[in-house]
Amino acid sequence: MKKNLLATGSTKRFVLHALTVTAAAGSLLLTSCNKDKDDPKPKTKTELLTAKSWRVTADVTTTTGITGIPTSVNNYVTYAACEKDDFYKFEANKVFKVDEGATKCDPTDPQTEIGAWDLNSDQSKIMLSSPELGGISLPFEIVELTETTLKVKASIPATPDNTVTQSYTYTAF
Repeated sequence: MKKNLLATGSTKRFVLHALTVTAAAGSLLLTSCNKDKDDPKPKTKTELLTAKSWRVTADVTTTTGITGIPTSVNNYVTYAACEKDDFYKFEANKVFKVDEGATKCDPTDPQTEIGAWDLNSDQSKIMLSSPELGGISLPFEIVELTETTLKVKASIPATPDNTVTQSYTYTAF
């Protein structure tokens, strides 16, 4: 009488093991084929800027003089509560709005002021212009931009011997 090879215990285990391995490999193969659909492409800087509103959470002025030793001042600690609730909203049409938030420092101030923004060609700087800036376009280097944090800085030669760097951190909400 012929032995059925599939009926022996070790053969059954081998077949079950082979089927399990094949199923697992097929599952991995199918999962890896869908990877592009599961991993969204990274957001552009414009998408990150325009997705949420931004509130200042740090404001530091650093002055470097002739000695080359920088000194920093934390300006944010001097902000009044009515300034800390102000926020910026960047819109896709390259307009930005500064909103006074829930509390205004001066009740006669407008609730919202409008300016223009743009990114330079390599998207390393954001240019801001508004009537409050005297109509000039002020470039800020983008130090960090994520879905939750925007850090920018601008360095301005104050005198031949001094450079002032203004750094801001914004938190998205």
